[in-house]
Amino acid sequence: MARITRDDVISILGRDRDLTGLNLSMLKLRGLDLSEANLTGANLFYCDLANCNLTGAILQDANLMNARMPEAKMDFAYLAGAKLNHARLYHTSLVQAIFQTATLDYCNLTRARLQDADFTRAHMDSCYLIGADLTGACLREASLMSANLSDAKLFGVDAEAANFQSANLSKAQCDRGYFVGAILADANLTNTSFAEADLSAATLSRATAEEANFSYTNLSIARFIDTKVRDANFTGAILDGVEGL
Repeated sequence: MARITRDDVISILGRDRDLTGLNLSMLKLRGLDLSEANLTGANLFYCDLANCNLTGAILQDANLMNARMPEAKMDFAYLAGAKLNHARLYHTSLVQAIFQTATLDYCNLTRARLQDADFTRAHMDSCYLIGADLTGACLREASLMSANLSDAKLFGVDAEAANFQSANLSKAQCDRGYFVGAILADANLTNTSFAEADLSAATLSRATAEEANFSYTNLSIARFIDTKVRDANFTGAILDGVEGL
């Protein structure tokens, strides 16, 4: 990949906005308007993109490992297959962004806006999502093992068959979420709310669900083997075939 400078990037943005496959690693691009730019396959390793406008940008298969992107605007960005390991995206806006099959292990998305984002089959192990807003997001078959989602908003998420093993979801709001077949084994669900959610066939074995809210939740054939449920609320919950309660 050709190595270019910040001035080169600005020049390209003034023409066709096509940065496909370019080497932008370690460049300081903070504050630039990269909206709708094509960065497919670009190398943005350790790139400084703080406060950039990447609305609608195409970042498919891009290397964003260790990139700095706090408070960037990335609504509607396309990041399918991108590598974001250890990237810093705290307080970043990623509304309706696409992360299908992307890798976000150890990525910092604290307080990020991720409403209606698509993380289908994404790898998000040990990801920081503290206080993030994932309302309406798709986490279907995503891996979030040991991720920190404390205080996160997961209203109405689609997390079918997602893996939250050993994740921290304490005080998370998962009301009306779809967690069918999800793995929540060994997870911290203290004060977590699953009101009116669907956790049928979910595995919550060995989880800590003390003071959790399962009111009107579908828990059909869910597994609660050795789960701590002290003071949990099961008002109106569907408990057909539940194992362990």
